[in-house]
Amino acid sequence: VAKLSVSGNEEVFNRQTEKRHHIMAGYTFHINQRVDLITNSFLRIDRLRPALFEAGVRASMDSNKWLGISMRNDHTVVGTLGMLVKNKFSFGYAYEYKKFGIGSTAGGTHELVLGIQLQNL
Repeated sequence: VAKLSVSGNEEVFNRQTEKRHHIMAGYTFHINQRVDLITNSFLRIDRLRPALFEAGVRASMDSNKWLGISMRNDHTVVGTLGMLVKNKFSFGYAYEYKKFGIGSTAGGTHELVLGIQLQNL
């Protein structure tokens, strides 16, 4: 007999659970009718890991194509690109490269993102 077990979030209301704080900010600079520069920053603070800070910039062309780069304080560089099709479907790609110390690397990871905008505000 197969037994299904579903779990998750049991620790949400436990006072002993470590708390994590995320702070995000950004600003959009309208360069002209076709190009926007979008800055982003992210800070993660918790007691179990060192603080993580990320800052980046993304260029958006015609409100439906983008290309960007971000850097983190843990020596990670992230490159992104993507596009929005028919103001409904988004397709994106990101490559994350992390360097450890002198001469050693962790290699890179690839990420594909598929999205559907349910409502375009």
